[in-house]
Amino acid sequence: MPGVVQGDAMRLRQVLNNLISNAVKFTDAGVITIRLRSWRDEAGLHVLLIDVADTGAGMTAGQMDRLFTPFDQTTDGRRRTLRGLGAGLGDQS
Repeated sequence: MPGVVQGDAMRLRQVLNNLISNAVKFTDAGVITIRLRSWRDEAGLHVLLIDVADTGAGMTAGQMDRLFTPFDQTTDGRRRTLRGLGAGLGDQS
């Protein structure tokens, strides 16, 4: 990995904040894992992968289809008890 990586620091911070906040919000018990991997692709460019995983309630296929829809919230009763605008990842696509 190079010593300096150029990119949109504010956008990266926003995405990571939303992913980690949701992991914390929906994981009552269990584990939240944040992994960073880097490698060079076929063109010799550096690739950085940041993976946020948790053992929380998870999402249905239908909920995943709406993942990037702004202000869309799940109708799952357990999750609706938690506050949020539902902006989620919609403002990050």
